[in-house]
Amino acid sequence: MLSEPTMVGRFEEHTLPNGEVLYKEHRGDNHYYHAEIKPSKSAKGGYSFVKGSTLTGVTTAAKHLDGDATGLMHWAAEHDQKGVARIASADLDAGFSLDWLRSQETIKERLVAEAATWEHERDRRSDQGTNVHHETVWKLATGQDASLSDLADDERGFGQAVFRSFQTLGLRGKVRHAEQVTADLSNGIAGTFDVWAAEVEVARLACPNVRGSLPEAIRGLDTFRLLADYKTRDRSGKVRKSDHAQVRGYEYCNSTCGIEESDAQAVILALPDGEWELYWCDAERGDWLASMNACRAGKQVDSRMRATAKVEKEAAEAVLA
Repeated sequence: MLSEPTMVGRFEEHTLPNGEVLYKEHRGDNHYYHAEIKPSKSAKGGYSFVKGSTLTGVTTAAKHLDGDATGLMHWAAEHDQKGVARIASADLDAGFSLDWLRSQETIKERLVAEAATWEHERDRRSDQGTNVHHETVWKLATGQDASLSDLADDERGFGQAVFRSFQTLGLRGKVRHAEQVTADLSNGIAGTFDVWAAEVEVARLACPNVRGSLPEAIRGLDTFRLLADYKTRDRSGKVRKSDHAQVRGYEYCNSTCGIEESDAQAVILALPDGEWELYWCDAERGDWLASMNACRAGKQVDSRMRATAKVEKEAAEAVLA
């Protein structure tokens, strides 16, 4: 394990193997990374991050590889539709009026009031994934006692999947880095990966849960070093291009900041029925770099667009004056 972070106000201070320092901030279930903080009398904890020092998350940059968002649009529409159906069915059963179905505005108001929008569902899924990671992935990786009883009913299937993957792959006692911060500060990128394990036995990979042929780098080996990221997904095979890019991004950051490189990288899906699936990382170094550059380019275009809008606004105000 690397050195534990120290707390500076509300920030975790992480020192990387190459001596670089960054700061991780938790806001609810979300977290942010900063290259620099400063004392502040008005900020919570007595410190605030320096403007312009916020780093882009590996997850955020990786999403630029997904491209077409049609699938997510269908997912969002589906969950809004489910919300409408659930509320309308309850109202019908209770003999209540369905006048709220007459307009988009009143439908939206009712969905928000009942916490039944796709955004509410997304947040519930996020909380679910966070709980599963903390109560199973984190505890098993760090040698703590983990129990499915610490999970909600709708989380236990995912937790069981994590338990089974650790048992089948023989990861207990072999994890060197768990929930480890990594970074490429020269490019303003940071993230936290789930598991880095050493001496994983290649023979254990001969099971139906492991999809695809063995990566060339570990063929002929008895043991290997594994970098893996867990995802809670609602059905089998639901791996995105961004999942592959994310794992590759962690490996790239590790090589940049001095964390030992792995021999193979994988995405592990935890499914609600207690099953799990391992997918070897199909993203290459160039794919990660392309995704990272696309993210950077998008931010630059946004900045120029804001600057143009500001100039136009000031010109319009000058004319009116």
